[in-house]
Amino acid sequence: MADIDVDVRAVDPQHVATLTRSAPSIPEVGPVVGPIFPEVSAALDRAGLLPGSYGPAVAEYLVAQDGSVDVKAGFVVPDTIDAVAGAEIRTLGAVEAAVTVHHGDMSTISDTWNALMTWISANGYEYAGNGREVYWSPPDLPQSEWVTDIVQPVRRAASV
Repeated sequence: MADIDVDVRAVDPQHVATLTRSAPSIPEVGPVVGPIFPEVSAALDRAGLLPGSYGPAVAEYLVAQDGSVDVKAGFVVPDTIDAVAGAEIRTLGAVEAAVTVHHGDMSTISDTWNALMTWISANGYEYAGNGREVYWSPPDLPQSEWVTDIVQPVRRAASV
């Protein structure tokens, strides 16, 4: 198991503007999630929100029994925003989560996710909701410099 730093902490609600797309499986999420951000950004621009008045970018992953994944991606927006044509406005609820940071290319983010999943089970936790990512780096930076929080809601596992 790769050594990772994990912080189990309360994560505040996030008011977001998102779009939903589906991927056939987890390995096929990358090509699905990437194009969502410019679409949502364009919708926010048309609604009069200036770049810099919203963000960071976020993505939530809902994995179905058949292995397909619904990806809900977009941006954190001010709580005063209640509608944007071309985007769904909703609130990601407050959760207790195991949080770690991925540094670098998205092509290796699954390694960080896998290390976090291993850490969760090895430390007496179980999944308690949909995982999400929070992208802190501007998209014009090279991916090798990106910083991404990986947030997996958890709860203490029941005793066996």
